[in-house]
Amino acid sequence: MKLTQSALAAALVAAGMLVPAVHAQTTGGALVGTAPGVAMATAAVSASASVTAIDMTTRQVTLRRGDGSTFTVVAGPEVRNLPQLRVGDTVTVTYYDALTLELRKGGTGGPARRSETSAGARADPGMRPGAVAQREVTIVADVVAVDTSSRTVTLRGPKGNLLALPVRDPEQLKLVAVGDQVEATYAEAAAVSVTPVAAPPSAMAARSPTYSAFLFFWGSGLDGEIRTQSPVDPSRDVNVSWKWNFGDIWDNLDMAFMAYGDARFGRWTVMGDYTYTKISPSRELSRVEELDSVDTSLKTQFGQLAAGYAVVDNPSARIELYGGARFYSTRNELVFRSGPNDFPVDAKDSWWDGVVGVRGLWQMAPQWVAVGQLDGGWGGSDHSLQAWGYVGYQFDWGSIGGGWRYLNFQREDAGVTQDLTFNGPLLGAVVRF
Repeated sequence: MKLTQSALAAALVAAGMLVPAVHAQTTGGALVGTAPGVAMATAAVSASASVTAIDMTTRQVTLRRGDGSTFTVVAGPEVRNLPQLRVGDTVTVTYYDALTLELRKGGTGGPARRSETSAGARADPGMRPGAVAQREVTIVADVVAVDTSSRTVTLRGPKGNLLALPVRDPEQLKLVAVGDQVEATYAEAAAVSVTPVAAPPSAMAARSPTYSAFLFFWGSGLDGEIRTQSPVDPSRDVNVSWKWNFGDIWDNLDMAFMAYGDARFGRWTVMGDYTYTKISPSRELSRVEELDSVDTSLKTQFGQLAAGYAVVDNPSARIELYGGARFYSTRNELVFRSGPNDFPVDAKDSWWDGVVGVRGLWQMAPQWVAVGQLDGGWGGSDHSLQAWGYVGYQFDWGSIGGGWRYLNFQREDAGVTQDLTFNGPLLGAVVRF
């Protein structure tokens, strides 16, 4: 008999006789006759895949091949160092397999059947996950037809599947008759090892000190109100309120940007940001009680400094809890109009809040990263709430993308009450150092 081992193995799989372990690259291994009625082939096989999920309870490891397809393997008790494995690691599977075909003249006295055995040798404690696993599958198939003209032997497997097996050696073909059986033994010895991921720099791959700088344009809108003393009747208060939708932003926003930076040292992070907004709502959007109209210009500055610790830190996700302080500075210039008279009011204020929050970073795909942050503050404000998120496409130097930011604060001081919400899209870039 003479047939390439890879072609024969594929044919046996198609006939339902063998179950493949991993789709891989096979080198060498021609099937050659070693004795009358006996043929054997060996081949070296290797496959590489990245780890996408690990279930420590069931010890199942899900892997992704280079073509994007996935498969799941179970790490048996031989793989004692499974906790060393991480999502994003590359697992290389290398094994040598052997296929032996042996003709059983007159049959074995039993029906077609399939059996499988396995054994393994464990890795030493403290080493990276690894094991040598031995798997052997034996198939007994019935010869149901012999065609000397086409030099094929038709076999029926344990599940009734038929396979026309080419036999190129005429001397071997003469030995085969209907009623014989062919015993195929497929032995596979696999060595599993873990190597570092060869992928674009991950936003979470911060094992040594790393630094990031964010710069965003912020298309902020304004919603809320300011209550202050009436310039016409000091014994009464007057409310100025705003409520606009997304389409009003470009007509009323003068300038808004957000700069953000962080430095990570293992699980510890120091982060800070600075935001500036200048918004001049139109008279149509500015509603004022008891007066004819009001012209407004609102300038705000926010700055925050915080430190955090990562409670989750792996190649695909990092979640940090943090605490710090946020500084606010507001300048609200209001010009009230009543009849022919103008009444300007220039209200300035500044204060500090303590803040606590959570920040998450996710490697969604090799080229896509997401950042999200949520915090609350108290102190100078009655309360404040901030939430923002960003999704970016990664390059070697950083990423470009966009997101959304929401910031609300409420404060009452010196007869002026501010309840303001800034809300709108972010667009910018992140640079890593």
